[in-house]
Order: sequence, then structure tokens, then C-alpha cells
Amino acid sequence: MATLHEINEAIAFLIDQLEQMDESTPEQEAHFIKECLEAAQMQREEKILSIARWRKQLQNEEKEVLGDELKRLQRRRESYRKRIESLGMYLHWALSEAGGKIKSPLGSVWIQSNSKPTVTIIDVTQIPDEYWSEKYTAQSDDIITVSMGEYKIKVVDDTVRLMVVDKDRIAEYWAETGEQVPGTETSRGTHVQFR
Repeated sequence: MATLHEINEAIAFLIDQLEQMDESTPEQEAHFIKECLEAAQMQREEKILSIARWRKQLQNEEKEVLGDELKRLQRRRESYRKRIESLGMYLHWALSEAGGKIKSPLGSVWIQSNSKPTVTIIDVTQIPDEYWSEKYTAQSDDIITVSMGEYKIKVVDDTVRLMVVDKDRIAEYWAETGEQVPGTETSRGTHVQFR
């Protein structure tokens, strides 16, 4: 089957040929034109319809086949995540019962403290000002896009400052003093390590 480009070239060639037909009668020219154009037009329409059918088929496959496969893989990934989490919880419990560490020629497994404390916000309204840091700044007529979260708004002169809880600063304070910052709960978690 000819490409659309080839069909369009054939129509252009036909027009060029007609301009060179000096000795034919108008009836002969009309008949020649009609037959050639009908053949070219049929090929063009057939080609366009074939492409449209192919496109529709790809759309359906993308929706149904690939969409279903993507959903299946997402379910499988979630299943793996849950299994990894439950095995980690089991290993954590088992290692706690076994003294926290097991060595063998196949590898070592142990409970390790997280390098960074975990800060959980309990009541954002109780967190002191020194544990907030500036996230966004805008002038009074500015339009800004902000991510989801809880912000404290400060207005200084014509400047609007959106403040966000500085969990790193809270974690540092807890690591240095062992004291909880009001409105938060900080702890150093553990995880299972295997080598």
C-alpha cells in the first residue's frame, strides 16, 4: 500500500500530466481525471482509515492491557513492601530476643540505631518560634505556589513570610539535651542491618 506522501505525489503528477495533454478532447480528459482521482482518493481514504484503526487499537491496548499490567505491578510492589516491613519487624523482634546481633559465615545481622532522630509533630500550635524556619517569602501583591503542609505566617512590613517547622533543629536540640521540644516527640529509632 502506498504512503500518504506517495498518494499526494501521484495526485500532483496527475495534475502535471493533465496540463501536458494538448491533443485530447475535454471528454477524454474528464474521463482520465475521474479515473485517476478516484483511484488515488480511494487509496488515500483507505490509508487514512487504516491509520485511524491502528491508532484506536493502540489507545485500547494502552488503556486496557498496559493499564491492567501497571495496576498488577503496583499491587505486587505494595505486596513486596508489606512483606519487607513484616519481615523487618520479625527480624527486629528475633534479634532483640537473641541479644541484638548474629554472626555467621553467610553474613551478619544486627539491630542498628538510626543515624538521625525521628521528629513527630504532636501539636503544631505548641512549638516555640525558634523551631520554625522561613520556607517562602512574598511581597504583598505576589502570587506564590506552596506545597502541602502546615505553615505559620509572619508579616514584617510588606513582606509575608511562611514559616515551617524545622525538624532538623528540633532533632539537634533533642540530641544535645535529651529534652523534648513542646508540641513534638523525638526519638531515635532502630532498623535491622544485614551484611
